[in-house]
Amino acid sequence: MEIELIYSSLDVAGKNIASKISKECNYKLTEVNESLLTFNPKEKNKIYLFLSKHKSKERVKALTCHHPANWTSFSEYGGESFNCSFCAPSVIKGLAQEIQKRMNRLEEYEFTLEVSHHGPTPDVPVIFVEIGSCEEDWGNEIAGEIIAESIMEFKPSIEGEIVMSVGGPHYAPNFTKWLKEYRIGHVIPKYAVDELNYDAFVKGIEKSTEKIEKVLIDWKGLNPEQRIKIIDFCDKYGIEYIKKR
Repeated sequence: MEIELIYSSLDVAGKNIASKISKECNYKLTEVNESLLTFNPKEKNKIYLFLSKHKSKERVKALTCHHPANWTSFSEYGGESFNCSFCAPSVIKGLAQEIQKRMNRLEEYEFTLEVSHHGPTPDVPVIFVEIGSCEEDWGNEIAGEIIAESIMEFKPSIEGEIVMSVGGPHYAPNFTKWLKEYRIGHVIPKYAVDELNYDAFVKGIEKSTEKIEKVLIDWKGLNPEQRIKIIDFCDKYGIEYIKKR
């Protein structure tokens, strides 16, 4: 599938990354004049990489990747309730691994996958690639260079089972670690599982550029009631699950 890069004129980090993209880059680079949380691309047969800031109250210095989704009724940051964009497991893994190779150039920062969260939730694949987490970080030249270089040089991964993941906190340390073993699509966090309904769970499986083979459960990242709920959803859908500890 063709890849298009999108950034907002309102976003310092997005403009930072975009300025580092070489004119020889094979991907189309598009500027929009609205928040990426509400921008809904519609052209099919494309994967959209949204170049963006990441904002954190904890001011965690990080480069992050994630798909957008709203697993509950909460949708104040764009998108629809109980819905998600399409995910692209092989692309996000290949891109994440390329970023990780370069993190030694950026002191005090870490790379992390985040769970799927906020808008938009279009019927096309979207991946946010972000610099976090406050204004003094968004313009960091090295951070912008690392993401730009990674985008221009990565290849989709061909290694690992293709999974949807469930459990754990918003910053997904276990799934970031397990990315070596799996190609991870959508990630549903622990905090969303209580309100998560079956239809949203199914969308997380089916809205993918590649067939999701199994559900990867962060076993210690869910309480007993939540484990039962997710296993029941898996059994109802007829998909295998992995209890990962």
